[in-house]
Amino acid sequence: MNKFISLLLVFIVMLLAVSCGNGGRKSLTILKITEHGSARVSDSAIISLLESQTDLSVKMLYDLEEGVALRKLADKTIDMAIIPSNTLIKKDEFSVSTVLPLLPRLLMVLTKPGTQARNLKELLENNLVFYEDMSAMDSLFFRDIFQSFNINPAKVKGELLSERSVNHLSGTSSVYIGLTHVQNPFVTKLLESGWTFFSLDKVLQYGHGSAVEGFQMSFPWAYPFIIPRNFYAGKPEEPVLTVAIRDVLVCREDYNARTIYEVFGSLIENKATLVRQNNIYALLETEIDRKNLSFPLHRGTLDYLNRDKPSIWVRYAATIWPVLSVTAIFLGTLASFHKRLKNRLKERIEKYYSELLHVRGRAFDEHNKNSTEELLDELQRIRSRSFESLKKNKLVADNSFMIFLRLYQEIFAEIESKRISDQSEGR
Repeated sequence: MNKFISLLLVFIVMLLAVSCGNGGRKSLTILKITEHGSARVSDSAIISLLESQTDLSVKMLYDLEEGVALRKLADKTIDMAIIPSNTLIKKDEFSVSTVLPLLPRLLMVLTKPGTQARNLKELLENNLVFYEDMSAMDSLFFRDIFQSFNINPAKVKGELLSERSVNHLSGTSSVYIGLTHVQNPFVTKLLESGWTFFSLDKVLQYGHGSAVEGFQMSFPWAYPFIIPRNFYAGKPEEPVLTVAIRDVLVCREDYNARTIYEVFGSLIENKATLVRQNNIYALLETEIDRKNLSFPLHRGTLDYLNRDKPSIWVRYAATIWPVLSVTAIFLGTLASFHKRLKNRLKERIEKYYSELLHVRGRAFDEHNKNSTEELLDELQRIRSRSFESLKKNKLVADNSFMIFLRLYQEIFAEIESKRISDQSEGR
């Protein structure tokens, strides 16, 4: 009888242990916004790592539209989302915080053998183009790409990537363009079929005013990216210069900080494990560049980054206090000097603002004797002088300069429209 009771107790203890082990894991639901082609290629590594390093049970969902992720974050039906860094969020709805910047999405342009073009404008306007389903943010990205490279959207003829074209490459298109993750099966299939990458500019131009750097100035979420030789099993044969935006793991600002601490720490500390499972994670940045973040870091991420700092302050407070006092005075003086310098620089860019507005006023003044062609030439000279000043470090490429560029584009478009209108009326 005693032996039976002992066995029964052991069985109950084991049952409780198994029950606690299964029930103790917290669920974590992540919704990833992605193009359909590479939705699940690299995510199993993250799921496996988080489940092995934490008490989280991870579920990954997929969708094409960023708005879906934001709505689900707002109503708390998901815990986190992986969204492009250029996603727009209305501040009055709810606050989103960054957990960790993840992998890049590249602007990939590939051409069928024999396709020739000197630049992206010529390539897209003169050939039929494959493209994938686009989200709202993808559409904004391509709108800005077209504007930056002076491409007329009306001249770009394309066909949506279909199951038939993926399986048979039977379409008549000779160009593929997409904002896609690095491991996209369709891109790999095109390369295996003899297609080649198209570079947005010469790689040697990078750092010397290349076309991608010009695009970056008007689209601050993007950054230049070089696809190295032989990255795709022998392709490309030469390095390719393109642009990328980064995916970002985000959550609500009020999400549990301890969970964020564990997720961030697990991914950062175990990058080598991720790379062993999928070498694409070699592109994961472990040093967080905060100035390039679209959303502020979550408190749990900050807690992890600052985990060692309090003890250092306490230990050396008496020693460093005089240094801090002197430093504070120095920084205050430096900040004052920088503010005065910035104000002077601002006055210089405002000079260009005034010149642009003066040209606009003359364009719509009935008594003005200049033709619209002359005014357009004058606008271009103003822009050239501003870029020359920028090159000579007389101007700073800050928000004021970005506003100048947008103002230039708007006025140029207005006068160009007036020129076309005048020609149609026979003036």
